[in-house]
Amino acid sequence: FSVMCTTCSVVLFGFMASGWALIKSHMVSVLLGEAVSLLSSVSIEVVCGDATRFLSVGHIVDASKLILGKALLALDLAFINNQVHAAEPQPSSEQQPASLRVMGRQRTFSAGMSEFLAVGSNPSLDQLREKLQPDALLQRLGQLEGTEAELETFCRACLSDMSLMRGMVQSLGGQQLLGEPFDYSRIPQQLHRVFVQACALAHAAPVQPECWRLADQNLDSVRKLLKLISKPFNDVLDSMNLYKQ
Repeated sequence: FSVMCTTCSVVLFGFMASGWALIKSHMVSVLLGEAVSLLSSVSIEVVCGDATRFLSVGHIVDASKLILGKALLALDLAFINNQVHAAEPQPSSEQQPASLRVMGRQRTFSAGMSEFLAVGSNPSLDQLREKLQPDALLQRLGQLEGTEAELETFCRACLSDMSLMRGMVQSLGGQQLLGEPFDYSRIPQQLHRVFVQACALAHAAPVQPECWRLADQNLDSVRKLLKLISKPFNDVLDSMNLYKQ
């Protein structure tokens, strides 16, 4: 806004003083500046070894991968909340506080979950119960949902840029260069729906401890399988043909 106001003032008073000659010189200056900016951006990406990263499609794919990661984080949080709620009392001492154990083994936490709950790699059961109090859990899920909303907004902005540039190219007669566009908006939209359902599970009240213990073995197998989803989905997104889809 400040640049616009300054430029308008310079152009207006310059036109009053010098006429159309100054307007033409400013137009040439702006076009040269845009060309130099575009050339610099592309050159930097080429030197860094990734000439496609500046494209909006690349940003959408990267943001979609982050949304998927946050959906899986919310799912894991739902499992942890139920496992802590269903945990049976365990002997502990001052030197070795009781930890969360599932199927007789100590429950492990990913680096992302440890950072999200602000606990170490081997938190005690009391620490987890404190972090998963209803108010604390609601606050952490709110932060997670806010971050995901920012990513979705970012994807919309990229899609808007793509639509604008496609319209400009088509208006210049370049329809044959673009071909039939792939609807990249479906990627973040579908992942957003997955994230909403995962957060709904994380917000839900824990299952009755007795019911959870009865199905603990099957549920833990499901949890482990869900953790394996991330890599193949990320591989699919990374290997997408960004130009010929």
